[in-house]
Amino acid sequence: MTAQEVKDAIRNVPDFPVKGIQFKDITTALDKPECLCWMRDKMVETYKNKGITKVVGIESRGFILAPAVAMEIGAGFVPVRKPGKLPAAVFKQSYELEYGTDVIEMHQDAVEEGKNIDSVIVYNDKTEKYFDVSITVVKEHRLAFAIYKDITQETLQEEKMRLLREEMVEVTDKVINKQMAAVQEIASLLGESTAEAKVALVNFRNTLKDE
Repeated sequence: MTAQEVKDAIRNVPDFPVKGIQFKDITTALDKPECLCWMRDKMVETYKNKGITKVVGIESRGFILAPAVAMEIGAGFVPVRKPGKLPAAVFKQSYELEYGTDVIEMHQDAVEEGKNIDSVIVYNDKTEKYFDVSITVVKEHRLAFAIYKDITQETLQEEKMRLLREEMVEVTDKVINKQMAAVQEIASLLGESTAEAKVALVNFRNTLKDE
């Protein structure tokens, strides 16, 4: 499964919910197990070991993958919902859509007072930037504030290296599985047996996968 295959599985719905909007319908990707697993695994791979303690999922598509990612990286899940859906005291935030405005809400006790939601990763699709966001709640004043750190360059570099590793793994697999003549040539150059060269390539491939 590749990123392009997942992208191709997403259906474009013209003029929905209003005329002029190209709606990206991910249900056509979600109903394919290989696409669903790929999306989950890539997010886990990107955000594991980053000290993330909460994964926020925005209603409703955010509810599909966010809990699965949270479990895999050992974090909690915080639902952000449409107005009137959460039963306890909430923080509200309005935002603009391509076709209007809307409001989202989050429980005030989703974060303990004076404690941070450490390293919530946010992607802004308008600016095409990634941010590391720390949110602190002060319930006494019904206040929440956030510190944003631009991590776009680091994130893009990590993604570039991940894609490079995947490409190298693919090439190595081809050498191992389909091009034993090349393996024999490598073995002769190294003065090793074909079996030893194959073992070395397998170890190299596994190292790339584990990084």
